[in-house]
Amino acid sequence: MGSPLSSILAELFLQYLEKSYIKHWFRSKEIYFYTRYVDDILIIFDANRTSKENITQCFIEIENNFNFNLTVENNSFISFLHLNIKRKPDKIKLGVHRKKQT
Repeated sequence: MGSPLSSILAELFLQYLEKSYIKHWFRSKEIYFYTRYVDDILIIFDANRTSKENITQCFIEIENNFNFNLTVENNSFISFLHLNIKRKPDKIKLGVHRKKQT
């Protein structure tokens, strides 16, 4: 949809965003883990140092045209792409979505 350059420009912008803004969250230990696949982003953060509201607000302040949809864990569980992530007290357990057989 749109120009063939759209995906390239989006990728360049997200790389700029990561280098310019995300890096400071790592240095301050607010974020433990950050990964991105195209435009899907997974962030694991220290709730004692920052909050989901703070992270969301920072993204909005960087670019107010972002369509930012936040999904938070439910019962220590969240899905990211085809990955199931379960938070335990001392570790994170990973699993893969299995396709239901009919």
